[in-house]
Amino acid sequence: LQLHLRKQSTSDGYVNERNFDFLSYLAGILTKYSKIVDPSTLEIAYQTVDALIEMIQGPCAENQAALWEIKVNDTIRDILELRPEKIPEDELTTLKAKTSKLLSFLIEGNQHDEFYDKIRGLIEYSVILERILLVFETFMIKELGFNYPQHVSFDRINKKLFK
Repeated sequence: LQLHLRKQSTSDGYVNERNFDFLSYLAGILTKYSKIVDPSTLEIAYQTVDALIEMIQGPCAENQAALWEIKVNDTIRDILELRPEKIPEDELTTLKAKTSKLLSFLIEGNQHDEFYDKIRGLIEYSVILERILLVFETFMIKELGFNYPQHVSFDRINKKLFK
């Protein structure tokens, strides 16, 4: 089914003349959204990222390669580098989390160095570090109940985790 969303074939294996590439279409929508970042269409962005994840997880190597080929990695980078100027920070955090998940499924199962080279060139390390720290801080506040997570020792974290 994942491949069928990119390329419709007849029962004997020939590509249908009236083929529609949903994968490229959705990637195009996400790329356009990353350029305008509009809060009124944020739900569409969420659904688009979720749909792309569904189309590549498993992993579906052919669809992963197709997304690399159409440079969805540039769109991922643009979204991960967004600042909360046009949309509220919590909604931006949700979009970045979903986009990070898309990135992880995009590299899932790939054992080739070329994919990792693309990832290294995709996002600055400062952006990755910022994202990791944000996720960790959110976890400490929401799941462990620490109000000021930057002032908590590892001993206190361990005690909460292993109660």
